[in-house]
Amino acid sequence: AWLASASGDGSIRLWDATTGALLRATQQADTRGKLHFSPTDILILASSSYDLITLWDVDSGKMIRSFAGCFFAVFSPDGRTIATPRSADYRDLLLVNAETGALRLRLVGHESFVSSASFSVDDGSKLASGSM
Repeated sequence: AWLASASGDGSIRLWDATTGALLRATQQADTRGKLHFSPTDILILASSSYDLITLWDVDSGKMIRSFAGCFFAVFSPDGRTIATPRSADYRDLLLVNAETGALRLRLVGHESFVSSASFSVDDGSKLASGSM
């Protein structure tokens, strides 16, 4: 079992959840936000307050790609789509292709900034989002 942490120096650290041993750390990456493992546990999705989403390979600790996003992002259950807020005032929710970073869909309509999103766990065909 693994545990991932976003450290104050901007790195991501991967720990052995049983022993507490540090397994690996990324280079400084400005990942002072939230982390999520992909459904297959081979990628870590890191969001930051710098309008940047990064995908990291768990085995190598190397960044695979980055794209515009916001302070949170979540994987769909199949790992193929990422949801993240984005726009001048963060009222839009973007659905992004996890493999390429290409925009799939922009969802508009929130009256204030989007603060949460979650895909349905069955097949990911539903998406709930909230704003404050």
